[in-house]
Amino acid sequence: MPYEVRGKCVYKKDTGKKVGCTKGDVKKYLAALHANTNEGKKMNSITKTELMKIVKEEIESTLEEEVSPVARAGTLNNLMAMISELEERVTALENTARTN
Repeated sequence: MPYEVRGKCVYKKDTGKKVGCTKGDVKKYLAALHANTNEGKKMNSITKTELMKIVKEEIESTLEEEVSPVARAGTLNNLMAMISELEERVTALENTARTN
């Protein structure tokens, strides 16, 4: 996210909203902001990728289990509910990352 420096304070270029100020070196403060922004994006994409891998593995293992059709249907319904909840959480994380 592009930032703008005004004195010892940093603002978002697109909104003009103040991000924060420092008593120290504003260049170091700006570098830390950029590092945290990039780290957060990287973490979210890793989390999303790993999350999808786990979900896929759980579905595959459930389908491979030798259980009755009724038990399998109940388990699949639970997995579908979990997928919906995980998708909501991923979306919330992405929205949080965009606003920061």
